[in-house]
Amino acid sequence: MDSQGGNAGTVRGGGVRGLWPYVREHRRLLGAAAVFSIAAAALSLVQPVLVGRIITAVGDGAPLSGLVWALVGLLAAGAVLGTIQYYLLQRTAESVVLTARTELIGHLLRLPMSEYRSRHVGDLVSRVASDTTLLRAALTDGVVEPLGGILVLVGALTAMMLLDPVLAGVTVLVVAIVVAASLHITRRLRALTFETQSRLGDLTGI
Repeated sequence: MDSQGGNAGTVRGGGVRGLWPYVREHRRLLGAAAVFSIAAAALSLVQPVLVGRIITAVGDGAPLSGLVWALVGLLAAGAVLGTIQYYLLQRTAESVVLTARTELIGHLLRLPMSEYRSRHVGDLVSRVASDTTLLRAALTDGVVEPLGGILVLVGALTAMMLLDPVLAGVTVLVVAIVVAASLHITRRLRALTFETQSRLGDLTGI
C-alpha cells in the first residue's frame, strides 16, 4: 500500500497539481466542462445589466417586452449551460474515481503476501473505497467550479470600480481577508482530512 499512500501524500502536498495523473485521460471532457462553466458565469454577469435596464425602462415608461424576453433567454441559456457543465463534470469525476480504483486494485493484487501479513486487509479495502471517493470532490470543487467563480468575482469587481471606486476598494479588502482566512482554514482541513482517512482505514482494519 506504499504506492497508494504515496499518491495520497502527493495530492495532499501538491494540491490541484496532484490530480493531473488522474484527469489526464479525461482532459477533453474536463476542458469542455470548464468552458461551459465560464460561459455560464459570463451570462450571470450580463443579467444584472439587463435587470438595471428593465428598472430604468419602468421608470421612463418605456416598453419592456424586448428586455424581459432577453432576460428570460439569458436565464434559460444559463440554466442549460449549467446543466451541461454539471453533467460533464460529474461524468468526468466518476470516470476519474473508476480509473483510480482500477489502478489501485491492480496494484494491490500484485503485492507480495508479506504486505498482507503486515497490514490489515480491511484498511486496504477502505482506502480503495473511501480515499478514491475524495477525488470526486477534489475534481468538482477544486478544479472546474472555481473558474466560473473567479470570472464572476473579477467581473463584479470591475463593474463596481466603474460605478463606485470606494465601495469597490472596501469589497476588495473584505475579499482579501476572506481569501486569507480561507487559505489558512483549508490547510488545516487538508491535514484533518488526511488524518480522518487514515483513522477510517484503521477502524475498518480492526
